[in-house]
Amino acid sequence: MIQAKGTKREGTYTTERTIYNLGEAIRFAEDMGTHFFEPGTMNFFHSRVNSDFAFFKIGKVDAVAFCTSEKRSGLKRRYTARFILLNGKQAGEIKKISTEAETSGFQLFETSAQARAVIKGIKAGKYEFSPLNAENAKHYKGIILDLYAKKTEA
Repeated sequence: MIQAKGTKREGTYTTERTIYNLGEAIRFAEDMGTHFFEPGTMNFFHSRVNSDFAFFKIGKVDAVAFCTSEKRSGLKRRYTARFILLNGKQAGEIKKISTEAETSGFQLFETSAQARAVIKGIKAGKYEFSPLNAENAKHYKGIILDLYAKKTEA
């Protein structure tokens, strides 16, 4: 359970609610103005959302991690670990999680099981997070970018 709070991009709508599951987090992101989960967007990218999720923190900001899959024309379906920011100035934004320091994380995983293992690892506290591109992050102080998830020894 996470307390989510955000203001819609245009600044005309503020919401605060308790998030218990991924469906509520998705509705929160939609209320904040994302088009990611709209049927037209999902159809265009042949996207699916897996039901596994994990709440976690990035500094003081709450987030929920989840997996998507996308299928490009003529290619196999691939999987991406993502997260929705649930509060802070970027509330409702969707970012990617990479387990490889030099890749964006988009369609990083060949199987659903690989992507879901990252979500399960996040839930178990087995990852530490840093900006995916640390050099880029220097220019975006206070802005959360895509994350690099490094497995901890624990």
